[in-house]
Amino acid sequence: MDILTYPSYLAGDDYALRKITFTAMKNDACDSEAEQMLQKALNTATAAIEAGWGDIAGTSEALSAPEGFTSMGQIVLPIPAQINDESSHQWNAETGIVHDAIHSGASALGSMISPGGRIGSLISAMKSGVSGAGGLDKILATGAMLSGRRKPLLDPGYFQNYTGSQPRSFNMQWNLIPQNSAESQVIHDIIMTFKKWAAPSRALAGVVMLSPYFFSIQMSNPMISGMLNMNNCVCTRVECAYSSQIFPDGMPKQISLSLGFNESRLTYADNYHSAIGGAPMTNTTSVKPSAPKVTNNPLISAINKYS
Repeated sequence: MDILTYPSYLAGDDYALRKITFTAMKNDACDSEAEQMLQKALNTATAAIEAGWGDIAGTSEALSAPEGFTSMGQIVLPIPAQINDESSHQWNAETGIVHDAIHSGASALGSMISPGGRIGSLISAMKSGVSGAGGLDKILATGAMLSGRRKPLLDPGYFQNYTGSQPRSFNMQWNLIPQNSAESQVIHDIIMTFKKWAAPSRALAGVVMLSPYFFSIQMSNPMISGMLNMNNCVCTRVECAYSSQIFPDGMPKQISLSLGFNESRLTYADNYHSAIGGAPMTNTTSVKPSAPKVTNNPLISAINKYS
């Protein structure tokens, strides 16, 4: 397995807690024919779920790829100049049940009262107004203005409705400044390797695309590693900014490298429970998803039929 390291002095003991290692992992099913690839991918996914791969591990020490995956190489860099860990949860502000019931009731009442007469006309107008944006509000405002009274406003009864969460995302940034031509070449190779690992590949004479590699990410500092635990990630962004100052061989004297990663699976409250009080995050076997029942899966049956 190839290992790219920048700068080279990271191998020294003085930097034992100041580096981060990226291990790219390829699904072995990508080397199979189309039908076999689908079958093997399903089997690998099932086995990975049964083994709990991707659950938060306390120290992220296991860099070897799980069964069904092959390590494609490693890149070792210093601790990023900046690293962001983001947890995203969606809440929508929605109107309350009473507010919605009144609006719906005004519309229903208009349909039950005869359209003839003053009350029927008023209710019909309210029914029509409710269906338009701000219609009922305009009716109330008009009535208040004609009567000289303060306008009543129906309390919307807003509340926050939880609608879901997203897997965590991580953003990292480095300023890479080579000191000689050898370091320039290593930086060049690191950038091109990240771009290669993050990009899809083609198969079956270009008819299909295969997804990019997964990443196991290890921080050598156990405290930071315990807080982040960036296992089983996908690379969503590789961004470079090149300095206009160059060496005689054309290599920029400074390159800013920015990487974005997302976890492939969601992190739950159970994963943080043991971390409160200073301990690293740990996985909880009780929250591991159960393996899907694939015995009678029609896709597998179809694959087996033509295998």
